[in-house]
Amino acid sequence: LFVFSSLANAVDHYRSMNHIVCDPSGTEPSLIHDECCIWVGPEGGFSDNELTLLTGLPHVYRWFLGSARLRAETAAIAALAHCASRTV
Repeated sequence: LFVFSSLANAVDHYRSMNHIVCDPSGTEPSLIHDECCIWVGPEGGFSDNELTLLTGLPHVYRWFLGSARLRAETAAIAALAHCASRTV
């Protein structure tokens, strides 16, 4: 378990991985071929600065998880279910 003092530190630590950003403006989840980091924002969503930081990473997938507003805990479970069903 890693605990980071900021989102920027966490992003730097996992920079080389595939990244899934759960985002209402994202697209339908796609296939994942390798390990990935799943980024779920707080209730209310990511700030513009956080989205800029995350979408500036290489290998970013912005996933739309549905039209219902999900709590952070539920969004993480939904993203994991999408990963499990789309892993090659």
